[in-house]
Amino acid sequence: MNSPYDSLEIIISEPCPACGANVSTLGLALMAEVVCPACGNSFNVRTKLGQFRLLKKLGSGGMGSAYRAFDEQLGREVALKVLHREISGSEQEQRKLAEEARRTALINHPNVVKVFNYGSANGQFYLAMELVPNGSLDDLITLQGRVPEMQVLNVAIQIASGLKAAQEVGLIHRDIKPGNILFADAHTAKLVDFGLALVMDEVAAQKGEIWGTPYYVAPEKLDGRDEDFRSDIYSLGGTIFHALAGRPPYEAETASMVALKQLHSHIVNLQSFAPDVSDETNYIVNRMMAKNPDERYQSYDELIEHLQYARQKLAERLRNPAAARPQPIQLESTEQKKATALILLSVIGGLFLLGLVGYLNRTRIAEAFGLEVNVRDSSLAQATASARKQVTNGNLQNAIQILNTALQSPQLSQPDKNWAILQLSIFYILNDELSLAEKNLRVLKEQGLFSEGQESERLANFFVNMANFLLQKRKLSSGTLDSYKRDDFEAFAYFIFGINNWFRASPVQGAEILENFLKTDPQGKWKWISSYKPLAEAMIADAQEIQTLQETIRSARSSQQARHAIAKIQEVRKKLKTAKLFENKFNNMVKNLEKQIK
Repeated sequence: MNSPYDSLEIIISEPCPACGANVSTLGLALMAEVVCPACGNSFNVRTKLGQFRLLKKLGSGGMGSAYRAFDEQLGREVALKVLHREISGSEQEQRKLAEEARRTALINHPNVVKVFNYGSANGQFYLAMELVPNGSLDDLITLQGRVPEMQVLNVAIQIASGLKAAQEVGLIHRDIKPGNILFADAHTAKLVDFGLALVMDEVAAQKGEIWGTPYYVAPEKLDGRDEDFRSDIYSLGGTIFHALAGRPPYEAETASMVALKQLHSHIVNLQSFAPDVSDETNYIVNRMMAKNPDERYQSYDELIEHLQYARQKLAERLRNPAAARPQPIQLESTEQKKATALILLSVIGGLFLLGLVGYLNRTRIAEAFGLEVNVRDSSLAQATASARKQVTNGNLQNAIQILNTALQSPQLSQPDKNWAILQLSIFYILNDELSLAEKNLRVLKEQGLFSEGQESERLANFFVNMANFLLQKRKLSSGTLDSYKRDDFEAFAYFIFGINNWFRASPVQGAEILENFLKTDPQGKWKWISSYKPLAEAMIADAQEIQTLQETIRSARSSQQARHAIAKIQEVRKKLKTAKLFENKFNNMVKNLEKQIK
């Protein structure tokens, strides 16, 4: 690997983008903001680091800052991590970082972020890495609160596989946490920042602290004992715990060793905070987080095998949600499974015959148990299309009636059924019938994944994630949208988030996200999503007017003010493009105001 120790290049001066005046940028930091003295316009300094031109700051933390950058030598975008000078200033520290970078570059695994290059400039060490643009597990937890169990198990299997590949080249991570698990796409998780915690450990030790996020740090690290791969297993367990429970296993406001040791002396059980999590997953996470490393998994192979088993059992229950929850189980170790192998052989003959009969009658059995069958109910798809047309024309009640009638059919195919339930929930939200919306969203969430097939897995997760988000009743910041595609079914998320913010925050905040929906371009079989764009445009046009009206209503305290607000409602309704759509909402506003009039 090349080791270019280039000097930092910052343009001494550059023209203001607004007025063209020459502005001095000498001595400013990377991507620093500068204000033009001529016109007052602010802009970021153009900066180069060797062959890398910095495009955008992605974030910063205890180690340093990350930038989106363009490699002018190889013609590609990368993620450039620039460490703080106090961390990488000495020659000895830079040698350690360079060695870790070289070893990390040896890992060639789809679930580990690839290191392309490294170097130093003005006492700052930097790493050029694969750009993974779709957010982190930390972002997903912030968005959803609790991440669905199937999705977490998929992430855990991938990250454990990446850790196994790192172990094979002699590396452990030392700082596994949700923020270090990135998403290349909806199916692919990648672990970042291998080896960087090694130098950070030394810096923290000088202050009497430990390096690592307090929620996930292994007990042996707190005791000053050597770490090994089982310490990473503990931290991965804590990360899985956080994703499933919506909160970390421990909550600490300090990184001091005394406080952390006392905190980690308490034993936590995942099902105490997430009672709906399966017994298999609960067993795995609790074992991963055992205080004694000897009681944790002693190999990644065994951990991955147990995670895959938990995923398989969860998928079986999701396909048949009416089945009773199994009694608590304990997963077998490799040695225990060998002991039961002979017993299993004795019943294989009978099971084979039973399986053959089942296969020959698979269609009838699937229908009897309500499992997915390979039949597409075109009438439901047609009903959904008709309902969308009614909503576009402002006839919400007609749309709701059409979908409710269509969903009464005893045999409905997927994913049409889930699309109908999700859109019906949105219609109820628009019609100010929030309790009915929540009832349908709970159906969508509790029935889980409609399929575990590889081609439909991302869509299956999408339905559960959208239902879970809407039930959280939280507003969304527009920056979180970057992880959603704009050219397939995920474009519908922009519409959902816009509607959510309209009702959970304000019409203006909803309109900001609906603007993003207008920029989507769903292709192929997903083009129908664009049929909601005229509705989004109308809502955007009316947003400010409706928000002003809502503020008038909220401020009405006396009978006179209530009468004035009612008159204002009637006046505004005549001007709005969405007046017919929100007729029920306006009627409810008037009813509530009439109660205030004495």
